[in-house]
Amino acid sequence: MSSNTIVAALYSKLSTDTTLMALVDDVYPAPAPQGAEYPYVTYQKIDKTPDYTLTQRVSRTLLYQILVHGRFLRTAPQHTDLNTALDRIDALLNLQTLSISGETFWLCRNTGDVPDSTGQDNDYLYLTVGAQYELAVGG
Repeated sequence: MSSNTIVAALYSKLSTDTTLMALVDDVYPAPAPQGAEYPYVTYQKIDKTPDYTLTQRVSRTLLYQILVHGRFLRTAPQHTDLNTALDRIDALLNLQTLSISGETFWLCRNTGDVPDSTGQDNDYLYLTVGAQYELAVGG
């Protein structure tokens, strides 16, 4: 299995959803390119666990972190759209199918939220919300 097939499957699932894309500007494998327009989604693999029988690998469990990034004027922070986008991502991925080229897909499930992170500069507040998803694939 190439990690590129997982990246392509996640990108396809998220970027082709019109409801999600109405809430965010784009979807990127992390890191987002410099100058990306807010709000946007990033995703990255953060862990991989192979499962073996006595003589062969039978599956892999991959843990992906999916984040929604936003930037708001300090005078008018409105972060509800980020949580709406995160809810939509959950509807698209949690216990749903994922087409992974050349792989047997078994399961995608939400394993919990990622703590919100914040930052600021003179004019803007930055907020990131997210969740982790476990993907189980065969072989």
